[in-house]
Amino acid sequence: MSFTSQLLKGEIIVDDDSPSHILNPEGVSRGLDLNLRGNAPYAYGVSADPFDPELLIPRSEWEYWIKDAEQTKTRLSDRIAAVKLPPKKQIEVNFCWSFGIVHPIEILYAQLHNKLVSLSATSVAAQVTGFRNVGGWGRDAVRWIAANGVVADKYWPENALNRKYATAANKERALQVRVENWTECQPRNLDQAVSLLLRRIPGGGGRMAWEHETADVEAIWLDGQVAIRTRNQWPGQAEWVVMRGNMLLADDWVFPRSVSAIGEAL
Repeated sequence: MSFTSQLLKGEIIVDDDSPSHILNPEGVSRGLDLNLRGNAPYAYGVSADPFDPELLIPRSEWEYWIKDAEQTKTRLSDRIAAVKLPPKKQIEVNFCWSFGIVHPIEILYAQLHNKLVSLSATSVAAQVTGFRNVGGWGRDAVRWIAANGVVADKYWPENALNRKYATAANKERALQVRVENWTECQPRNLDQAVSLLLRRIPGGGGRMAWEHETADVEAIWLDGQVAIRTRNQWPGQAEWVVMRGNMLLADDWVFPRSVSAIGEAL
């Protein structure tokens, strides 16, 4: 009997034939817009590590890796459940491209330190955009975090697009929580992205077909093919979404791999 991944509670599947009300429900904020990225390739004086070819996992091994992680309960979704890490909540801000990057950083902490952290994606996006509620690109968010950091949401409330939080104290705190290494996969390069996910490295996946960026958490196996489990941040909508078919291919795939953190910053 062939192996098939078990769906999580409430999880939905999105593919090429999904109706528009699933992909584009009313009353939610999106914000992925590759035309608005604007920043130079090495904005803020930082740059990604090139993808290491040695990280590639052959497609012939994908089912084995997925099955092993599921049977041993060593998936990132298992770690998320163990530490009770909540999803992000994006309300009335077009900053999915920052939420989709910041949540993988929270997942990374849960994986490495068995610890909950709650970081403010808005603290990143607001400063990248000059406090404009506009779309962007996940690479803008990770480059800002690498250079300037991200602050905990107890210091900068999520969805608060307000300059009063851009204090000297918050900027100092943010500097203590910076991405140290990250990989920007080639757009729509499934082999690169799945290889990182199989190695338990979560990332932001921005899909222009969805006009939305979410946290890609892990690869799963459905109907003899790979699919990607992503965590959405729309309150009132499905928290877990499986992307398959052409919908699993992301135009913006960014994977934070290590991050610093000191004392009061978190």
